[in-house]
Amino acid sequence: MIRILQKSLNYQQNQKQTKLAQQIFNQFSSSLKERTKAEYNLKEGDQIHGFQVQKIENINDFNITAYYLTHLQTDAKFIHFDTKDKNNCLAVIFRTTPHDDKGTPHILEHLTCCGSEKYPVRDPFFKMIKRSLNTYMNAWTGPDFTCYPFSSQNSKDFKNLMEVYLANTFSPLLKKSDFQQEGWRYDFDEETGDLQYKGVVFNEMKGVYQSSENIFSESLAKHSIKDSVYNHNYGGDPKSITDLSYQEIKDFYNKFYHPTNSKIFSYGDLDFTENLKYINENYFNKFQKLNNFDSSVKPSKRLEKREEYVLKGPEDPVALDKDKQVKMSISFLCNDLTQDQIEGNALNLLSYLLCDTANSPLYKALLESGVAPSYSPGNGFEMHYREGLFNLGVQGISEQDTETVEKIIFDTLKQISEEGFDEEMIEGALHQIEIGAKIPKDNFGIMLIQMLMTQIIHDGDVSKALKVTENIQTLRKKIFEEKYLQKLIDKYFLNNKHQVKIVMKADSNYHQEQAQIESQKLKNIQAQLTQEQIQQIKEDNKTLEKEQSNKNEDYSCLPTLEVSDIDREVESTEFKQTTYKDIPIYFTNQNTNGLTFLRIQFDLERVPLFIRQYLDLFCTFITRIGTKQMKHDEFHKQMSLYTTNFSFDFQSSNRINNNDDPNGPFNYALLNVACIDRNIEHMFELLQELLTSPDFNDMTNISTILRNTSNEVANSIIDQSMQYAFSVGSASLRENFFMKEKLKNTRFLCNYSSNFFKSQSKLYLDDLCFQMHCIIDYMIKKHKIKFIVHGDQKNFDQIYNNITRMVDNFSFAYPAFKTKNEPLYFDEDYPNPFQRKYINKFFTLPMQVNYCIQSLEVPHYTHPDTPVLNLFAELVATSVLHTEIREKGGAYGSGCKLQDGVMNFFSYRDPNILQTIEAYAKGVKMIADGQFNEENLKESKLSLFSKYDKIINPQDKGLSYALEGVSDIERAKYRQGIIDANRENIIRVAREHVQRKIEKNECSKVIFGSELADLDEIEKSGYSVEEPVPGFTPQKDEQENEEN
Repeated sequence: MIRILQKSLNYQQNQKQTKLAQQIFNQFSSSLKERTKAEYNLKEGDQIHGFQVQKIENINDFNITAYYLTHLQTDAKFIHFDTKDKNNCLAVIFRTTPHDDKGTPHILEHLTCCGSEKYPVRDPFFKMIKRSLNTYMNAWTGPDFTCYPFSSQNSKDFKNLMEVYLANTFSPLLKKSDFQQEGWRYDFDEETGDLQYKGVVFNEMKGVYQSSENIFSESLAKHSIKDSVYNHNYGGDPKSITDLSYQEIKDFYNKFYHPTNSKIFSYGDLDFTENLKYINENYFNKFQKLNNFDSSVKPSKRLEKREEYVLKGPEDPVALDKDKQVKMSISFLCNDLTQDQIEGNALNLLSYLLCDTANSPLYKALLESGVAPSYSPGNGFEMHYREGLFNLGVQGISEQDTETVEKIIFDTLKQISEEGFDEEMIEGALHQIEIGAKIPKDNFGIMLIQMLMTQIIHDGDVSKALKVTENIQTLRKKIFEEKYLQKLIDKYFLNNKHQVKIVMKADSNYHQEQAQIESQKLKNIQAQLTQEQIQQIKEDNKTLEKEQSNKNEDYSCLPTLEVSDIDREVESTEFKQTTYKDIPIYFTNQNTNGLTFLRIQFDLERVPLFIRQYLDLFCTFITRIGTKQMKHDEFHKQMSLYTTNFSFDFQSSNRINNNDDPNGPFNYALLNVACIDRNIEHMFELLQELLTSPDFNDMTNISTILRNTSNEVANSIIDQSMQYAFSVGSASLRENFFMKEKLKNTRFLCNYSSNFFKSQSKLYLDDLCFQMHCIIDYMIKKHKIKFIVHGDQKNFDQIYNNITRMVDNFSFAYPAFKTKNEPLYFDEDYPNPFQRKYINKFFTLPMQVNYCIQSLEVPHYTHPDTPVLNLFAELVATSVLHTEIREKGGAYGSGCKLQDGVMNFFSYRDPNILQTIEAYAKGVKMIADGQFNEENLKESKLSLFSKYDKIINPQDKGLSYALEGVSDIERAKYRQGIIDANRENIIRVAREHVQRKIEKNECSKVIFGSELADLDEIEKSGYSVEEPVPGFTPQKDEQENEEN
């Protein structure tokens, strides 16, 4: 399940633009089969199936007709957005306000998915994932709501899921054994006999709050809106979760899960009146309105004077300066988001202008000046609560720097209050809102639920939030005619008494102290247990284990699709292919809503060894530097005015159809950018200037980017532990993963940054500049470039002409542009650094749970066994690992996935280590021994195609062909290989490609785990134990030593 968590908003071009436009979206439907949209003859005041139509409103910006209805008997609210989108969604939503830190709404969200009166089977939620072609299934717990959303393009599937979701929420079983599995329970360690805690949510929340960033983010609302429900931890504090009783869960359900407290949101082209009928007849007509019920969230009591808090948190696992690990923020409580949406939009815009661009005053004053490496977690305007919370702060400073930072923040705010913002900056920000509204989005209905949740749950004006054109016009007028932004700074910053300053200091013993508190609590409880209580705990666990191990449960009561419902065909994308001076150009005509999307691919297959380690840095720098004609801040102001989604990434995959080296990597860099069609000329002019005259010599800017990036990467290691484990394991087996190995790149970045800032030598800047120019000189060559364009065909001639001008300028700017260098093959002096090897590594981190990966090499995409292997991975994950690792082991999640010639078994937020590795082998053996049935096989196919057949945005169609040469024929062959796979196929590939390798230990095991684990036992089991980024031992550059 998903918890809505606040994330740090560091300076990244694509992130900041997304955040600014996050409430403005454009819909898009991708479906191969046409369907006639339902038509209605409803008007305000009409009654239908127990509901009365309260309001009907057109939302012209998105071609939506909004219907607002109330159930007469219960007062439940129903909102339907009727539109021509075949990807229909529905969500059941309750306002659930916590009153403590026990995580009651979160655990209840898990429990409702564990069975209902209509479907009295274990875990129908996860079972339906395997019986559906859903495009989305989940459940969310937020600070004041619980939401159960799903979506599907299949009308039969939509009906099936609606029936299960309604049964789960309005008639759940809420069994005690499910509470013990999903929430928490006591158990005894098999070896020591010590009492211990187990439970899925318990371990999930341990995982969430193992990073200093999440702990700090949680503290912002807790201390800034403390006289409210937001003072409580809605997900659950592990220290408090174990105080929650089963009776409290049932009481919470009875209080909040009632139609009177519910809101149902639906979206799409299906006939929503049929859903009204089903809901009324099967659920709502059995309830009466709760007359004295009130779950509304009241406005917070405002502070009369500022408050300050000093907190403790864990050290960051990698800190460039161990003496600078303080995080600080000043939080300002702002407006009621349901009352004045224009003001909310303006504050969101203000957040972007203040912090998120290279021109932003606080970016320049705090980050570019070197005062701090990055903003603190949760920086900016938060809209997750009824009242907006504006947080301004930094991290990576010393405690004595907090006063300096505070002074800079307020001095900057005062200056803006007096002088205002640069008008071009404001225009650029408004442009980002406009273009953000136009960019096609997948699963638009689900996105609407997420972004409109505050208005939905607190009875705000939902439609008004989507009147983009009107809102932008109003905002623009107020900004330029009324000095609106300056007035908001005075109102909510300079004259706002409700301020809370939070400082969090790093404590190297933080996690050890938390573990000791838990251990002592358990010892005290165990010492007081009677024999009867001990026996009851053991019996409860035996009962639960028996339920978990029941393989004979009859799931036939659950609705399901069939394999015949899976489309055997693939959606084809037609490209118009042309060339200019032998450079390939791909055009595809797509409904991109008045936008042009440009990609430039640069072939880096034989990139020289000496610059490989700098590729990630290059991709970071190229999107944030300036040019020889424009400083970085001016250049990015222009980019903001005319483009969006500018990014540059390095990719490596197995090259398709390469008979000379079928296992060889295909390395390339990919530039992405988009613009409104009216700005095509501007977009190409800016790109051409950047790519022909990049400025890597701006010491201030380069230092800021390097400091910010290294700090951001270092702070993300815990939250991205699973991605790191995947990367390390896969990199030991295949060269394409070795090329982009995440931990290797992080180690290089952190050590390089450390040496860079400690030496303060111009030699480092000269070296960096030299490496960046080597990369771009190597990259921009005629035979390495490909252009890919998604947009309206009426613009193709204009785009082609701009491409020809760009290529001609490349030829002028790079003398070697037309030369085709000989490939740099490896030899005895420069051997290929990649050597396949099987590794067992345990990386220690300051956290309390583990991420366990086992990787093995399998055939790549074009091998005939690969589709069957993909199905095997889904089968072992859904039929075995979910039960063994999540239900029995208490991990938050587990699975198995196939990616580019590597199969990865994984678990995350897992209290176990070696037990999980054993579960992988057990799962493989069970499948290889044929311990599955045809129903399991069918469900795995449905589950796999549910992932495969997600909606593809028009701007992303055909990329597998255009970038990597995967043809429609190959895609169709792969698809049919999965559909046609049978039992014998599965058993054969399991034995040949998986079981044999595991038995021979021809695999890699990588664990990012708790530093509190028994490391001696880990080492005895054959693992090398090390830190992800060992302590820095910077060495002075040899040239510098010679110079000195």
